[in-house]
Amino acid sequence: MNLVPFTTPDSATSPLPSLTFSPASLSADSTTLPAPLALHPGLQTVTRSLTSYGQQQNKNILDGHLRKAAADVDLKGMNERGEGKPEHFLKALECYLRAFKEKDHTYAQFCVGSLYVEGKDVPQNYTKAMDWFLMASEQGLAEAHNAIADLHYYGQGVPQDYRRAKPVSQVSQTKLSICITSVSCYITAADGGDADAQLRLGDLCRDGLGISQDYKSAMRWYLRAADQGMAIAYSNIGALYDKGLGVTQDDKKAEEWFLRAAELKEPNAQVFLGHLYRREGDLRDLSMAMEWFTKAADQGFIIAYTALGTMHRDGSGVPKDTTRAMHWFLKAADKGHQDAMACIGSIFRQGEGFPKDLAKSLHWYLEAASQGHAHAQFRVGQLYFQGEDIPKDVPGAKSFFFSAAKQGHAEAQYTLGGIYANAKGVERNHPKAFEWYHLAALQGHVGAQSCVGEKYATGTGVPKNYLESFNWAQKAANKDDAIAQYRLGCLYDNGHGVPQSDSMAMEWYLKSAEQGYRLAEHAVGVMYHDGQGVPEDYSQAMKWLLKAAAQSVSDSQVIIGNMYSLARGVAKGLDRHHTIAATWYLKAAKQGSSDGQFYIGEAYEFGLGVSSCFPDAVDWYLKAGDQGHKKALDKLAVLRRQGNRIRATTHFN
Repeated sequence: MNLVPFTTPDSATSPLPSLTFSPASLSADSTTLPAPLALHPGLQTVTRSLTSYGQQQNKNILDGHLRKAAADVDLKGMNERGEGKPEHFLKALECYLRAFKEKDHTYAQFCVGSLYVEGKDVPQNYTKAMDWFLMASEQGLAEAHNAIADLHYYGQGVPQDYRRAKPVSQVSQTKLSICITSVSCYITAADGGDADAQLRLGDLCRDGLGISQDYKSAMRWYLRAADQGMAIAYSNIGALYDKGLGVTQDDKKAEEWFLRAAELKEPNAQVFLGHLYRREGDLRDLSMAMEWFTKAADQGFIIAYTALGTMHRDGSGVPKDTTRAMHWFLKAADKGHQDAMACIGSIFRQGEGFPKDLAKSLHWYLEAASQGHAHAQFRVGQLYFQGEDIPKDVPGAKSFFFSAAKQGHAEAQYTLGGIYANAKGVERNHPKAFEWYHLAALQGHVGAQSCVGEKYATGTGVPKNYLESFNWAQKAANKDDAIAQYRLGCLYDNGHGVPQSDSMAMEWYLKSAEQGYRLAEHAVGVMYHDGQGVPEDYSQAMKWLLKAAAQSVSDSQVIIGNMYSLARGVAKGLDRHHTIAATWYLKAAKQGSSDGQFYIGEAYEFGLGVSSCFPDAVDWYLKAGDQGHKKALDKLAVLRRQGNRIRATTHFN
């Protein structure tokens, strides 16, 4: 909680005389404080703040109340009994509080509230702090408005509520039946020139907490705070330029603002600068990135520890050193930094510089996941789902995937889509699968976009819609997703959602095939074989069909068999054509291809490339017929009519 110092805004430029206290009298001309006050920083601070306030308001009234407080406490006796024991301070503070309540000492009320927030010399008590801040706030003190807003912002002494605060105290035995709006308090304080409030209001506008998200308004408030020299405001302005939020993205302006803050030793800005210099771009300078990360780490900034660990792990700006990286990650993890815990989990999962140890990986991922780290939750889900070296736990995996997905983790959402689509540990549920795929796709997850395109094309889990299928497939295809490129080719090939175009179909099939996608390789082979979208070219057809056949595409294997049988795209006059053809037919048949089963049946019936074997021929015809293959059924019907082919009739019984 960033409360303003216990001095008035003008105290730095307006020298004020100090007061001397004694049991009998107070003199405005003395320059020393009594021992009890000198030994108690908290009470000393209140006294000085009161003095400052009195100088600006009515010093005589202030003196009177300080006299009353002094008279109520035996300061000389306190000196004699041990000067500055906590119980003595509390007694003195009690007298001060009575004095403050009797008159309108607004800044003093704020200071007492601040003491209760800090809990340095009195027990920390946010409710009492709120009481005092409310008294000061009712007198219009900007710092008090900001302090109240802070309590609501952090949920200290009151429920955390960015919009409204509930009544929390009574003043002068009158219950405060008012609802305080945190944002309103910040606005009041910010308009009054309070830099902390301006900064906090900028944060609320930036994050959309208790107020509509508005980056331009955030920038305006940050600039006002920056005008008062707040280093963190410089840093936040730099972050807006860095991300292009509310302003045009500008690395140079981001660098300028980050530097202003970093040179004032603002650790956030130092880390931002490190990341700015680390990423690809005109400003990339890995040595400077290391320098700024190190400066932030030297201040004990935990995020910088993790950043340094990442630099050493990746060999960015320094030689790759996983041991050194682990040192920094452990240092950050020891302070509870979730990202560092996840990084340690990753090192053990992948065996980077350390022996692969999935049990240790799970431990660290669980540590981060328990704090809500979405990516760690996803990794825990993966480890439980795979069950490698740790007990497999599909329900547990699903639970962690769900936790990550709820936080918007796109890969977890995509994984859940696959779990429901493929019935992995759950009942198959295509609508739920589509729902999760769609959520991930909206975040730009390429695989999910491709799946959404497929679901729209097939009407699985969602009404069939070729136009939507085309739109989603195109998004993924433009990001070089091979499956989406193939699907786009299919849509053009069949004129679904777009005008039919052989040339466009061939273009997308080829892009996918060049990435090794087997169905696209088959499609390109067929296009060359049939002269569809390109000139007929059996040599090119054979080239692409062989690629697909090597990846077990049975349709390609059948076509290759046919091409050898007909001597297309192969050397003519080879006695082995039928033998090679039969080999390909058999490969396809064993994979369950009805075409392959029919053709190998013919090969056995007529002795084409294999020894003639009528029983084997009938067996393969029957297998193809069981799948509804028309030519096989016709063949079986002919055999039945011949009368002496008894086995063929079994299919029709």
